[in-house]
Amino acid sequence: MARSHFAIPGEPGGTCCNNHYYRRALYAAIIGVITADCELFRNGVGAIYSALTHATPEGAMPLEMKRGELAAQYQNFALMYLAIIAEIAERQGYRMWDLEINGKTLNHLVDVNNRIIADPANFTRYSGVDEVSLRYRKDNQYFAWFEMYLARFGNSEMEAWIADRRPLYNRSMGGHMTAYFYTPR
Repeated sequence: MARSHFAIPGEPGGTCCNNHYYRRALYAAIIGVITADCELFRNGVGAIYSALTHATPEGAMPLEMKRGELAAQYQNFALMYLAIIAEIAERQGYRMWDLEINGKTLNHLVDVNNRIIADPANFTRYSGVDEVSLRYRKDNQYFAWFEMYLARFGNSEMEAWIADRRPLYNRSMGGHMTAYFYTPR
């Protein structure tokens, strides 16, 4: 089933390589680990290579930025899946957070996301539209991946953003992210 799900080609306009693809890639990566299917794991991890290849030099994800007023939400949404793929790969011995393609790392994508969260006006710089929807900020599941990131890297802005939102849960990422990753400092 994971192979079938991952093989969905995507529609014209980019769903082959945006958050839809990253979500399918997450499932491929973890099922690949669980079943010792190296090809499926490798295909899932390939989403990180795709994201870094297509990202702007600053780290904005072009297909997510095309989402109009929802672009900020979708940059964050895509990072949810890329971060957990990176964590899965790291636990298999692959240094995905250190991976650099054309001068970009996953941290560059996270930095853009943090700039948008800190000041939504930064959104227009990447998306080309003036209106930004901030509805996603009210749904804590979109920030569950911060726990994973913070367990690996310190970031006071991200910590402050989720401090009063804990515990964080996201079912498509595996559940209770705070329980899995949070370590009080």
